Amino acid sequence: MARDITAILSPERLAALRALFSNEALLDLARGNFATRYPPALAFITPLINHFFVGDTPMEPMIRERLIIAILASELSNTELAVHFYWGLMVGLTEAEIADTLLLVFGYSGANEFNNAIDLLERCLTALAALPDDGLDTISGVVAVSAVARNTWTPPKA
Repeated sequence: MARDITAILSPERLAALRALFSNEALLDLARGNFATRYPPALAFITPLINHFFVGDTPMEPMIRERLIIAILASELSNTELAVHFYWGLMVGLTEAEIADTLLLVFGYSGANEFNNAIDLLERCLTALAALPDDGLDTISGVVAVSAVARNTWTPPKA
């Protein structure tokens, strides 16, 4: 049964996730992902990361994440999309802002992309809401949403 995505994460849970978020930890994961799969790719990704994700960047992180979410949603890139849902939430986007971005993708790319992305967003928010209080750090958040995207996440037993 579909759920209202704006009611899945409580404001307190979102604030707790944001308080423990580390942009550098997420960038280290991204660098490691590229370097592990194909070491020469690091030479390409490092200037991109430095230009758009570190220090004084040409656009605000919330704008950057909305753009990335729209691009990934239109490509059905679930794992990367799940990570950028998380990243977007951590830099200040609300669930409704992400959903509005997906709705715009629907208008230009079609219902399949929207349905895929909004379902993925719902499942990612559910996973983040279910994280234990001692598991709200960046790595735990990324692991949870990545597992959702790969259909390997299971909700904790109550």
